[in-house]
Amino acid sequence: MSVALSFQMRVHKWMLACFGAEVTADIPERSHRFLEEALELTQSIGCTRKEAHQLVDYVFDRPAGNPAQEVGGVMLTLAALCDPAGLDMRVDSEKELIRVNQPDVIAKIRLKQQTKPHRSPLPGTGEGAETPLPTSQLTDWEAGEVAKIEARFAEINAVLGDGPREDWMRPLEEEFAFLRGRLSILRTETLQRHVEVHPDNLAVDRFASAMKAKLAQKRDEGRNGWDDKDDCSQLFLSTLLREHVEKGEPLDVGNFAMMLHQRGERIASLLETLQGE
Repeated sequence: MSVALSFQMRVHKWMLACFGAEVTADIPERSHRFLEEALELTQSIGCTRKEAHQLVDYVFDRPAGNPAQEVGGVMLTLAALCDPAGLDMRVDSEKELIRVNQPDVIAKIRLKQQTKPHRSPLPGTGEGAETPLPTSQLTDWEAGEVAKIEARFAEINAVLGDGPREDWMRPLEEEFAFLRGRLSILRTETLQRHVEVHPDNLAVDRFASAMKAKLAQKRDEGRNGWDDKDDCSQLFLSTLLREHVEKGEPLDVGNFAMMLHQRGERIASLLETLQGE
């Protein structure tokens, strides 16, 4: 029987696509973002700052719990909260996953991650993102400014270290923020002169959006399970791909090719498909 990917696995795949493996596996970072979202949910339905601080003190005055049991408690209390609040945790989570998979939203999320305060649990602002500069196209003066800023970044990072924040560090943190803003100005000026969106990238984005819409349509019709190699073979997907080539349906061909690619498989030869399994 075909089994769709779990919500957790689909979120994991989105994380890898959006941030890469290092950020995806960063447990402190994931913990901070979960806490942020939990606080935003409770704030949205009436929890006050004072109540939140009281609960923080209450929890951290007690011994740490078992992660697996605490996950169960999170899910249980979230379901219990959604019921009287008129929310549907399953539907709303699926809607959010669809939203954050949109290319423009992914770009904004990456921007926010790039502007995250140095060694801080706080999220980024999305302003002054550290997009790599096209250094080969910098003027000599710009290249000199970038080199000085990056050298000062390294000095500040070495002084701040990994320990807790202290009052004497504030001037350095403020200088770091100022330099990041200065680098953002240089970056914006350079990108405006030299960087254009290539037509190839625009075409791929449009094609991917059309593929997603077709996949969603097929899921609504009950089609799923392409990721289950026990239930859906490489040969079966390759046969479907070749059939849709003959039908002249590029979106379906693209989706079948994507499925094989994501499974780490090649397209079976015509002889293999004719011979069958």
